[in-house]
Amino acid sequence: MTIACGLDQREREELAASLGSPVTILPDVSSLLAALRSGTADVLVVLGPGLPDHQVWRTATRARATRPGSVLVALRPTVNRLQRQLGRDAGLDAVLPAGDVGGAGRSCRQLVEASAAERRGGVVTVFAGKGGCGKTTIAVNLAAALAEVPGTRVCLVDLDLRSGDVAVTLGLAPVRTMASASPDDADLVAAVVTPFRPGFDCVLAPVRPGEAERLEADGVDAVLDALAERYDAVVVDTPPAFTAPVLSALDRTRHLVLVTTPERPALQNLRRTLDTLDLLGFRRDNRSIVCNRSDSRVGITAEDVERTLHAPIAGHIPSSRDVPVSVNWCAPLLTTSPAHPVSSAIRELALGRLVRTSFVGGAMR
Repeated sequence: MTIACGLDQREREELAASLGSPVTILPDVSSLLAALRSGTADVLVVLGPGLPDHQVWRTATRARATRPGSVLVALRPTVNRLQRQLGRDAGLDAVLPAGDVGGAGRSCRQLVEASAAERRGGVVTVFAGKGGCGKTTIAVNLAAALAEVPGTRVCLVDLDLRSGDVAVTLGLAPVRTMASASPDDADLVAAVVTPFRPGFDCVLAPVRPGEAERLEADGVDAVLDALAERYDAVVVDTPPAFTAPVLSALDRTRHLVLVTTPERPALQNLRRTLDTLDLLGFRRDNRSIVCNRSDSRVGITAEDVERTLHAPIAGHIPSSRDVPVSVNWCAPLLTTSPAHPVSSAIRELALGRLVRTSFVGGAMR
């Protein structure tokens, strides 16, 4: 939907033809802001050349505050560096020349498409190169923490196709699994998802013989893409190996959480994992290393961990007997004991680092 103010009839028709969709003209900025306040869907807002500069900047600021996910564009008779800077400061996505309304419409269409792609669900992949680090427990509680963000839909995906533990950890019956999808399904998400709690769904690992091998051969790209379209965040729990499905998840990952424990074998394994990620060309700036059971008295300090890995630790998760108890109860510790030190550490990782550095658009903008 496109709403505009400050356009004449000819400009409206030319813009609509270029966009390929109708443009609704509102008589003044008060009507435009009222429309933004009353609506629920994000829109394209065009502030035309009929509005003076000062009114454009003020209206853009208010429109951005009212509807953060909308695309805001101003058409000005002349466009210079100062106007572009003022537009950015006011929250505009672009300041475009009013003399070429057709070209402005094409630019608007590209901005809307880019905004929609940006709002696709962010994939958070949780990986450990060695089993026994508590990776699945951290993935489950990370998903629970992200689901606390108001209006957010989260899906936890068990990509450990041969021996995944998400179903057992959460007490879910694997009636639908990752292997339930077929190319003929009109809705891939409905075919594979198992609800857990409101706003928190899961895709479970397959349980029948041969299904994991088939998925590894056929790929999981279509399911991961469909989930990213439907959810605000997709948390992927992985096996301790760079399988083809894991590489597919890494290709789509907005933030990678690498889990280790303060023991030499786990640290050396993570060091090799980091080298492998570099060799495969994956980004470094979206990684967070998490040290689980970090307060274990095993003779290795946090400084020793960082020195071994040549990388900083983003999160320290303390040890607690309550963690295996929560697994036996089939409930994330973060939901049953929100104030627990383990819950607080994981919530800080999720909301303080993942949301702040990785999620834009949608409920997490």
